Amino acid sequence: MNRKKNSFFLFLVLYLISVLFVFSLFEDYDWNYGKERTGLLLFLFLLSSLLYFYRSYITNKKNLKKLNFSTTGLLFFTALILSIQFFNETYSSVKKIQKTNEIPLDQGQNVYRAWQLLKKGISPYRTDLLLDLDLYYKELRQNPSSKKCLKFKTDISRQMVAQYWDSLDLELGKKLIPEVHEAEACKKERLIFSSLGYKYGPALLGIYAPFFQFFDKSGIFLAHLSFLILFLICFFYFYQKELAENPIIGVFTFILMLFPAPLLKNGFINSANDLIGTVLALTGLILFHKRSDKLYSPFLLAMSVACKTLPGLAFIPLLYFFSWKQRLSFFLFSVFFFSPFLILDFEGVLNNLFYFNFIRSSDSTALSYFVSKESMFFFKLSSLFFIGWFWRKLNLKVFNLSAFCLFVLSCLTLILCISKVFHNNYLVWIQIFIGYCFFIWFTQNFPNKTRGILAAKNES
Repeated sequence: MNRKKNSFFLFLVLYLISVLFVFSLFEDYDWNYGKERTGLLLFLFLLSSLLYFYRSYITNKKNLKKLNFSTTGLLFFTALILSIQFFNETYSSVKKIQKTNEIPLDQGQNVYRAWQLLKKGISPYRTDLLLDLDLYYKELRQNPSSKKCLKFKTDISRQMVAQYWDSLDLELGKKLIPEVHEAEACKKERLIFSSLGYKYGPALLGIYAPFFQFFDKSGIFLAHLSFLILFLICFFYFYQKELAENPIIGVFTFILMLFPAPLLKNGFINSANDLIGTVLALTGLILFHKRSDKLYSPFLLAMSVACKTLPGLAFIPLLYFFSWKQRLSFFLFSVFFFSPFLILDFEGVLNNLFYFNFIRSSDSTALSYFVSKESMFFFKLSSLFFIGWFWRKLNLKVFNLSAFCLFVLSCLTLILCISKVFHNNYLVWIQIFIGYCFFIWFTQNFPNKTRGILAAKNES
């Protein structure tokens, strides 16, 4: 390779190492490091923004193709090696569940028990239901004002909670949920203790259902593995030409998507369910890029939101580029996913999926835990103005995949920065999407370097 190609390859390596290093820091700076975590996330966004705006200075399409000193075999070998770790971890997690008969982490446990209730014809969103033990204990332990508002029907013990958790006896569960006084001062507590049900969308239950039916608790990890494989197959299929022309970029893309710890640890060791919603939303974006006139994209985007509100909500600006038919389809698909539960238990769905996000307490993984409400309000307002300004800066009046990817990345970043909680499982959204952004930015058309940074917003 000549000096210019060496410089470009070195830049890619440095970017890759920087991203991997930042992701690794999130493991060390977890609880009690909300400010540092926000700083790391903003640094990751800034680094990726610089990559987007200055990529035309780094190389051009002709030099990029010359860089490919290896064959596509290297690409497939890298993807295979990275995939093996997911097969291996899935196998280990399945064996562990079979041995302990317990799903690790509360997210997977909640989904599994919601499915058990649904099989009995019971809505998992009911206001008199206890599924969210984490919120239940947190409210009793950390909120002294709650004690003035609550009146327990019986003495609560850990053994009693464990018995309910194993049996899902609703009558026993009602004894665990305290009565809340009708006083106005206890309004928040009334809402909290009627929002202890299932916290995720109905589509997620539908996706997990066949896996739980055939594989019981182990099905949660098999579902994650299946969706990851389907996403990679989809990615290979729709971008086979770009991957064949740019195998080195493909190698770096798969390392960015699959190698950092958040995806493996949260989706295949713990049972966080962020992977499914993320790949659904991203596949919807891919299909809009490749099949823009079809209804696949609105269907997948609606399903992503109906699985877990985020990260699908960050992709909602895609509706701006949809045809009227696609927008209507998105609305109808969303109604299709939510309507059975809204009809069955409107208040429960509203409490658990909507109000809960406003009344939940902050924790030390997030910036909001350490700053005043006034400062946080100003930060949220500034973020909203930034999003509007950034949309105009990127000139997104017409669809431009490269610019839209950066815009969605900014939305995901700011959502996590202003969130009341910022747990490591949310990094799954960023990890997968940042790998996709990298791939798009170096395989799609981008401005000639002589036109500079301002030309980036006008790229075709």
